[in-house]
Amino acid sequence: MKCRPALTNRPARAARSGVTLLEIILVMAIVAFFATLALPGFDRIFAAQRIDKSAEIVRAEMGRARVQAIRTGKVFAFVYNEGRSELAVRQFDQLVQAGSIEHFQRPGGGPGQSPAADVRDGNMDYSNERLPRGVRFVAGQAIADIRSQFESDAAGGGAGKLKPILFYPDGSSQDAQIVLANERGDAVRVVLRGLTGSARVVRLAE
Repeated sequence: MKCRPALTNRPARAARSGVTLLEIILVMAIVAFFATLALPGFDRIFAAQRIDKSAEIVRAEMGRARVQAIRTGKVFAFVYNEGRSELAVRQFDQLVQAGSIEHFQRPGGGPGQSPAADVRDGNMDYSNERLPRGVRFVAGQAIADIRSQFESDAAGGGAGKLKPILFYPDGSSQDAQIVLANERGDAVRVVLRGLTGSARVVRLAE
């Protein structure tokens, strides 16, 4: 009779588990590399979103100026600081009473006072009558007409360094256009049609 070979007491080699520190470092390096490649793309996306939102803000504020003019029977102005990000909607005769001013008057402020500190939580926020971060007004023009000249004279002059676009109680406005740009050079134009007082956004070719 053949005898079976004796069983050995040696344990089977355990399967290797876990990862080494070197492998972890290698994976982290690869992830960091691809993240670095992706960052410029994300920056372009966020910059485009901010300028698109800024154009919609301008269009909406123009609409608000038109509604206020119709509702009150007064001439209202959409005003902005060229080269800056500040904008506001004001009753025109009250706006020009401040005379030649550098910045917008805010509660507690006065003519020539520096703008309030920017305390926004995020760079997409619209607050303190400013566009989202990184976007500014770079150019603009409002076509002078008989009514705008009459309103300016009746109010006692111009609005100083602010750029006003007038909205009338009958729902019309001045013909105007404004160009916005961000830090990457992306630009959009907001075009206002005076006959209807309605605005549209046009993206400019890069």
